[in-house]
Amino acid sequence: MVIKRELRICLNVFVGSLITMTQSASFQNPWQMSLQKTRHKLRKWRRIWALLLTGAVVVSLWLIFRRRRPPGDVLERLRFLPNPFAASGLTNETGAPTPIVPNLVHFIVFQKPTVSFIHFVCVLAALRNQRPDKIYFHSNVQLSGPYWERLLQLKEFSERVVLRQIEMPKEIFNQTIREDYRIFHGGDIARIQVLMQFGGIFLDNDSYVVKSLDFFRHFEMAIGWDEEQFLGTQIIVAHREARFLDLWLHSYEGMYETDLWYYNAGELPTTWILHRRPDLVHRVKVLFGNDGKFQQLLFQRYWPGWREQYTFHLLARKAHQSGLRNISPNASYPVDFNEHNLQNYPITFREMANEVLDYEKILLKEDLALGQESS
Repeated sequence: MVIKRELRICLNVFVGSLITMTQSASFQNPWQMSLQKTRHKLRKWRRIWALLLTGAVVVSLWLIFRRRRPPGDVLERLRFLPNPFAASGLTNETGAPTPIVPNLVHFIVFQKPTVSFIHFVCVLAALRNQRPDKIYFHSNVQLSGPYWERLLQLKEFSERVVLRQIEMPKEIFNQTIREDYRIFHGGDIARIQVLMQFGGIFLDNDSYVVKSLDFFRHFEMAIGWDEEQFLGTQIIVAHREARFLDLWLHSYEGMYETDLWYYNAGELPTTWILHRRPDLVHRVKVLFGNDGKFQQLLFQRYWPGWREQYTFHLLARKAHQSGLRNISPNASYPVDFNEHNLQNYPITFREMANEVLDYEKILLKEDLALGQESS
């Protein structure tokens, strides 16, 4: 019995070995080996894609939730902010019967003392078409250059210009402004602060006034805010006590995103404040020319409809010209425009610039005539 049992055990071991060998031999079949490798690779790539997808989800969630929680709802400030317009029944829809915003134009210049041709043209456009009582230059540098000297030669300009030394913001509510964004984010903050102090019309250095903005001076605050877009910061008309200015500035508190270009300037105040309280501003759609679509109309061809606008954000600097195609061998991009090479370009901006350059000549003749009379 013991021998039979041992024989059965040996037989079982032998049969088991044969089965194992057979299975092993079957895996040595080339076709089956290829299939096995393919399946193995597929499983491997599925794991890789799963890891990549998981990583993408984690990064997306981190980007969404890494933003600091606001210390509170900024709209709560409205409970304590005085509303100087309430007694008169003023709304940003109907406006006031007479202008409530002073006729002051504000430019901010940080770090770049030399006035460019584009800025020169925009200053002349504001002088000619807005006729401001004063033109403020808030700057941390002493302005210079041939175009600045040409402006100072104009009595119409020199009698109105106010130079104001200010520091470029380096922090906001104890949050440090990223150094390489300081000139831009600092400018975003400074324009709010300037308007809260003086009120008036803020213009970016490449914002061209086509016609008088006096209509918008009847409102607490007017700003470009196109459909499905964030507000535009390039042209702002505001009373110094405009409630949105205060909320806009305080929306930076605990919420400043140093790495995001237009988050605090445009995205956050639009989504957090204006989507809930659009009545805080007079909404200007299209007519302030904030949309980048106008660049093609101004710099790629001639467009007679430009006079229907109130203003344009030109986007004329070389850094903004990557989307423009060459027009001819003598009219190519990118280019640093001046009054000479501009004449080679059959574009809308040539007419816009020439119009105010002619105005400069008229002012010079008037100044010369006045000088001759006084002598």
